[in-house]
Amino acid sequence: MSLYSGAIVSDLIDPTTSVANKLVEFKLNPNTGYYSNLRVVNVGAKVAAKGYNPLCGVYGILRAVYLYDGRRELDSLREANRYLGFSNLLYKNEVNVSQRHKLTKSGVGYMIDDSKHIKQRDTRDKSNSNNDETVATSNEGDESRLGYLDLRQALPLLENMAFLSTNTFKNLRVVLEFETDRAKVLNNNAAAFTVPAPILIADEEQDAGRRMAMEKQMNGAVWNCIEHDIVQVPGQLSVNGDSDTRSSEQSVTKKVDGFQNKNVSRVVVMKARADADKYVVTNNVSGFGAYSSEAMHKEKFQVTLNNKTLFSGADGIDNEGHKAYLMAMTFGNVNVAPYDNLECVGSDSPIANSVHKTGVRPLNANKQARETGQLNYIGFSIEDRVQDLQVAYKRTNVKYNNGTLNQKLNAPLNLHIFAEVRKQIVISGDNYQVTYA
Repeated sequence: MSLYSGAIVSDLIDPTTSVANKLVEFKLNPNTGYYSNLRVVNVGAKVAAKGYNPLCGVYGILRAVYLYDGRRELDSLREANRYLGFSNLLYKNEVNVSQRHKLTKSGVGYMIDDSKHIKQRDTRDKSNSNNDETVATSNEGDESRLGYLDLRQALPLLENMAFLSTNTFKNLRVVLEFETDRAKVLNNNAAAFTVPAPILIADEEQDAGRRMAMEKQMNGAVWNCIEHDIVQVPGQLSVNGDSDTRSSEQSVTKKVDGFQNKNVSRVVVMKARADADKYVVTNNVSGFGAYSSEAMHKEKFQVTLNNKTLFSGADGIDNEGHKAYLMAMTFGNVNVAPYDNLECVGSDSPIANSVHKTGVRPLNANKQARETGQLNYIGFSIEDRVQDLQVAYKRTNVKYNNGTLNQKLNAPLNLHIFAEVRKQIVISGDNYQVTYA
């Protein structure tokens, strides 16, 4: 959106309500008007000698984002850190390498180093000192290690409305709810963090004539609100006994009620262990931690929409090629390092030393990298009104006998389902109505 008015003032708005390390609220001024490009700066945490989650960066601190008019919810994003971490992957690699890591402090964006390993950006640049993912401390001036969020990423309503009149939305406010789990924010959970007060930046139109003209054009919008539901897959901790590599197929069919009677567009499914503590070993978070989307063994996924299967064949999506194709068709190219979306590197075993050592992430104790298989998403489009939605999920449970780190293939699993749900706002004068489209 290009702004040409000479009467635009960027307001720096401090929180009007703040509950330490829990939430902040910003209130916009009444009887005026703002452009919808709201953004938040000074996003992040403060603690010494720690790094952010490499997928989410500073967004790991954001449990939920809300846009209210008084008590009336206009738009929201729950499980915001999980979804915004995924959204970091939807930018081109060069954009993540050159630009977005400065804003998000994430580790998304990759290069090949002199050892022929995949690295997060170019660590040969010693002037950077790899501080982009280092969490700010309480030292004055460390705010440069905090991040930035364009609220249009979390609140698509703002992407579809050019102007917000506070004559119509008389008590316009933004609420940020913070994550309290250390392992979901940092790469090490040994020390507590604090959340500095972020700042909301809003471009206010001060020319009364132009503001009136923009208000007249503000007749409503249709947008895809991002909504969330969970399907739980139980664990199969004993798979035909405890002998190494015993296996059996597990099948779960569940009805999804969260999108009932709603028009749904794109859907992404993220698969994470139900017990997030399993991602932590001696205080260190393994790979992408709780925000991982785990590759499962011989995974199959089918959707039944309004009594009709969405994908061909009894098992629907039953191989990684089909899954990757649908993901690309739905969301475009996804910026992941090689094998981050696959169960293993070639024929490597998760419990044996890796054969493949070049063109991949650096090995972890001679085994494949922790990030291998942690960014395996299922993406597809519905483009229909949901009357009845069921998912049929299958995986082959595998039992290993060498510790809990290798038991992800039979551990309890949460399928986090994010769907774009069509909503609309109709404005008539100073009155408006928000409904599902």
